[in-house]
Amino acid sequence: MKRFTATILATILLLSAWVALCGMGLLPEGEAKVPKTKENFAATVYDASGASTRLTHFSIDGDTFVPARLGEGTLSMPFGNIDEMSLSGAKATVRLKGGRVAEVTVDKGLDAAGLSDFGPYHIKLKDVRRVVIHGKP
Repeated sequence: MKRFTATILATILLLSAWVALCGMGLLPEGEAKVPKTKENFAATVYDASGASTRLTHFSIDGDTFVPARLGEGTLSMPFGNIDEMSLSGAKATVRLKGGRVAEVTVDKGLDAAGLSDFGPYHIKLKDVRRVVIHGKP
């Protein structure tokens, strides 16, 4: 009888611990989502490991422009004007569709997101090495 009681008590404690840990966010809470934007841009993101991911509904921090600093000023460069962007830390080289190039500073903590063939994709700019904007699919 004591063994049965100990087994029941251990089971209750394990279930209680599992419920508490799930409530603390150690298990996935549900499907990750991609921010909704007014325009749908396709892009390929190359990360620090060399992996590339083709995305639709690409955005940076939920927007369809690159927020950046140029000297002491700020820029909002629309994706429609950008051909590609190379990143190294907070520094970014942005090549426009017309060929002009701008050296800017970006917030490397911003989240880039999009929809891949495998599902929603999110990555911090600090982990991105290059982004090629393909335009609207």
